[in-house]
Amino acid sequence: MMHKNGFTLVEVLLTLVIIAIIFLIVKPFSIEIIEKKQEEKFLEMLQADILFTQNLAMHTGKYATIYFFDGEYRILVERSPYRTREFPNEWIIEDYGMRPIGFTSSGKIRKPGTMRIRMTHSSVKVVFPFGKGRNYIEEI
Repeated sequence: MMHKNGFTLVEVLLTLVIIAIIFLIVKPFSIEIIEKKQEEKFLEMLQADILFTQNLAMHTGKYATIYFFDGEYRILVERSPYRTREFPNEWIIEDYGMRPIGFTSSGKIRKPGTMRIRMTHSSVKVVFPFGKGRNYIEEI
């Protein structure tokens, strides 16, 4: 009598189907998690760049601004580009007349106000109070 080692074609196909189903279920969850982390990192970087721009204006004595465009924002010092950061084009930034976000040489915001950022999975409000105080972010 002959003993055959190995798997039949049906067993292999069944295993591949089960793996494919698991992969289809897990993949959308991982993409969503990655997008949410990207949003968190963007907000952290934006907040750090705003503080950096405020400090830059105070220490150099020059007018420092942040301009928002489609898919990017730029930090300018006296109209000279200093740094550019990109974000997904699908995100919408409503500045409600705050454009640009600028700081005087004493570190005060030039136009206090609120801007809204609509991202893929969440929306936030960035508030710039009067004076030298830091901005803060609220989820909507």
